[in-house]
Amino acid sequence: MNGFVHVMWDWNGTLLDDAWLCLEVINSLLREHGLPELSPLRYSWVFGFPLDEYCRKLGFELDRAGYERLSDAFRTRYEKRRAECHLRSGAMDALERIAGLGIRQSVLSAYDQRLLLEVVERRNLTRYFDGVIGVNNPYGMGKVERGRQRIAALGCDPSSVLLVGDTLHDRDVAAAMGAEHALVPSGHQHPQRLVAGGGRVLPGLRQVADLAEHGCRDQLRQDAGSQTERGNGTG
Repeated sequence: MNGFVHVMWDWNGTLLDDAWLCLEVINSLLREHGLPELSPLRYSWVFGFPLDEYCRKLGFELDRAGYERLSDAFRTRYEKRRAECHLRSGAMDALERIAGLGIRQSVLSAYDQRLLLEVVERRNLTRYFDGVIGVNNPYGMGKVERGRQRIAALGCDPSSVLLVGDTLHDRDVAAAMGAEHALVPSGHQHPQRLVAGGGRVLPGLRQVADLAEHGCRDQLRQDAGSQTERGNGTG
């Protein structure tokens, strides 16, 4: 069987267009600390996980307590403005198409569980998802374990699950779960960076729905290999 029986969606960046807001918030903190601000391009080349390492790359000198204060400040500013963010282009169509195929869907996010449920419900999206799974700490830790628990609850072959994300972290999460992945660039990480890092990159959310409809897991692997060759300059 080459088809997918379940699609897991990352939230921030993947379904929600929030890279621009994350950039504005981190630049406000950089200014306050007397550090150089980021352009959208530079941001897409440096943002990543773990988040404390990303912050140190930006020049923040942090011990654990300092990182937690910075993280709290970022989160407070982000939450004040999160309603300004909209779903990405094609998100509703992709969710609708995949639901129409009878393929189950869920959200798997490093976003706080309570807040994730709130934003998904407020946008009237719960009808598309069998589960909305976030984490139970404010620092985005535990996504892999939560994903494994979700797949176990589904009782399906992990390789029949497609995790859709927008960063190399999502690729790593999928690999740790034994699932397939597809990445749709959002502005959080540059497309060339995703390809060079071994990500299976699709141009948009419409192509995610196409992939789910045609069930081409083998084609996904083949296309990813071709993209990796191009990213390495060998294609």
